[in-house]
Amino acid sequence: MPQGYLQPADVLAFKPLKTGWKKGLAEWRRENPEKDVTKETFPPILQCVLEKSINPNIIVNGFRTCGLNPWNPDAINYSKCLGKNPSNKIKQENT
Repeated sequence: MPQGYLQPADVLAFKPLKTGWKKGLAEWRRENPEKDVTKETFPPILQCVLEKSINPNIIVNGFRTCGLNPWNPDAINYSKCLGKNPSNKIKQENT
């Protein structure tokens, strides 16, 4: 089974965070053209990105999409777990 099905953070949180980081960093660089990102400037940039990118609804929806909370094993599209041509894989395993 692909990892993303049981990892809510991968499903819904990291993509907005990655996009938010790119936007937040670009904004910070526009406002601070002479400065570099250092261990002192990184935390405030990340805090701003987190506040804009991640909210409780995203986290809750990630767990729901994965079928983890509330528990719902039917939330997963299992046909994607078999790959593009599942009938060939089954035939190969049986021969």
